[in-house]
Formats: sequence, C-alpha cells, structure tokens
Amino acid sequence: MMLPITTGVDNLRFIRLCLDGQLDFLMIGGAAVRFYGCRDEEGLSEIDILIDHSGENANKLMCILSRAHITPKFTVDDAQRPQKQLPLKYRSMG
Repeated sequence: MMLPITTGVDNLRFIRLCLDGQLDFLMIGGAAVRFYGCRDEEGLSEIDILIDHSGENANKLMCILSRAHITPKFTVDDAQRPQKQLPLKYRSMG
C-alpha cells in the first residue's frame, strides 16, 4: 500500500506519480530551479505545476491524487477550467 504524499517531504515521489500517470504538466517555481540544478537547498516546502486542463488530463490528475491517497478540495470540473489555481496541501498527522 502506498503511503500518503506529504507536502514538502514527498515532492519527488509526487512528480514520479505524475510522470508514471502520463499527466501533461510543467513544473515551475523554486522546485523546478532546484531540480534543474541551479539551487542546492534541500527540502523545498512546495512544488508548483501547471497542467493541461483538458478533460483527459484532469481525469489523470484525479487518478494520481487518488493513488497518492490525497483527497483534493476541488473537482475534476475545476481542474478543467483554464487559469484556475488548484491548491493542494497535505500534512502528515504524526
């Protein structure tokens, strides 16, 4: 059984789930700079991604979140809306 994704701890695992699930996305921001190799800081607390808002891709995102044991506070319809920020925060309880 896969353990829940914890924001700031499992960012790389989440990105791997996105890649394995063939999500069309682009990682941006500080985490992208770090993964590219221009920043040495460990433990970036968040990642920012842009997703293609097609229906197929929105469904892929929801499946990936389910596999990560994350219940989003948005719907698949929300994920299909252009220029919509979809906050996703999860902190482990323990």
